[in-house]
Amino acid sequence: MKTENSSSRTVRNSYDEVYSELGEQIQKVLEEPIMKAFLEEPDNVKLLNNVIEFPTELNCNELDEAFRYYYQKARMMKYLITLIRIYSIDYDKKHRKLSERFPLIVDKPLGDEEEGETLGSLLAVEHPNFEEMYVNHNAHDLGDYVTSTMLYYAIDVLTEKQRSVIKLFYVDNLL
Repeated sequence: MKTENSSSRTVRNSYDEVYSELGEQIQKVLEEPIMKAFLEEPDNVKLLNNVIEFPTELNCNELDEAFRYYYQKARMMKYLITLIRIYSIDYDKKHRKLSERFPLIVDKPLGDEEEGETLGSLLAVEHPNFEEMYVNHNAHDLGDYVTSTMLYYAIDVLTEKQRSVIKLFYVDNLL
């Protein structure tokens, strides 16, 4: 009888070892971040409890299918998040590179002063008074059509022949 008792103890000890090892493995699996997230949903906890209480093939398959779906969804979300992050980094690099290559200089101050004249203010075109232009249409001086002082001085430097060609081209639309 002693041999039977010792053999049952040996079997019992091996079962205890297997159960404790299985319990440790289950504990390690349940500590994984994907499993923690999976078990945050109450339906998945119910499926796990059904498998533990009633370990049928149908319950195991339901839990397995729910985990496969959840895992696939988690991988897709991870991929999309990574894709968006990488795309935004690439976009920022591209935008920064273009900004460095082609800076917007129209509204930068021309001098050292911050509130001085800008290139945009020099290029700004004042809208002419069309009634005045109609009255002056028969004017012989090209300076009567010019609203910018810098352009007026530039035209004033030209010869009479150059002024007449410009007037024919821009005012009379003949050339």
